[in-house]
Amino acid sequence: MRLNLTSLFLTGLLLGLSYNFTARAVDLPDYDFHTISNTTYYGGIHGITKDRTGRIWFSGHEAVCVYDGNSFVRMEKEIMKMSPYDSWNFGEVKTAGNDCRLFVGSNHGMMALDYDSMSFECLFPGNIGPFDVNGKGEVWMIRDGRVEMFNANECSSGTFLPSFSQLPSFVSSVFCTENDVYVSVGNVLMKYDPDNCRFDPFIVVGGG
Repeated sequence: MRLNLTSLFLTGLLLGLSYNFTARAVDLPDYDFHTISNTTYYGGIHGITKDRTGRIWFSGHEAVCVYDGNSFVRMEKEIMKMSPYDSWNFGEVKTAGNDCRLFVGSNHGMMALDYDSMSFECLFPGNIGPFDVNGKGEVWMIRDGRVEMFNANECSSGTFLPSFSQLPSFVSSVFCTENDVYVSVGNVLMKYDPDNCRFDPFIVVGGG
């Protein structure tokens, strides 16, 4: 289902862009071009989001970068201060909650930005995989192979995280809509049932 929706969105986007380019040629002087220093961003950007001040954040395998409208600033060293002699990898970057809190997933934990000091704290240690945010400000993440959730409006370091023990340890992704939460386990897409606090099978991909 997600793949189909994504395909439809991309198809519509491409058609819209084709129409726009046909109606009006791209005027290059209207655009500013910036160069990011050579990093493993070129292996793919894992996440991109806008924080509450309007800055654009990018995350790559070994780098976290913020664009303030004039230049790109590398921020991964600010995070790596917590454990400077260890190897770091970064996943997604997203905002959540009423205050538009900014979170960065890493192999050392879920990092949260302090807007005043532009520094990070580790809210939840561990290996953070994919994570997503629903309309309630809940951040659903895969931490050390388990699905866990915290509320971005209330969380602080050490906040208890409910985990869902009925799920196997090979959950590969998590996806949120405004009201619903889904995880993928093998070829099964499972949907969260808030009334019973559990995930139930929703779609079997390739099933008969």
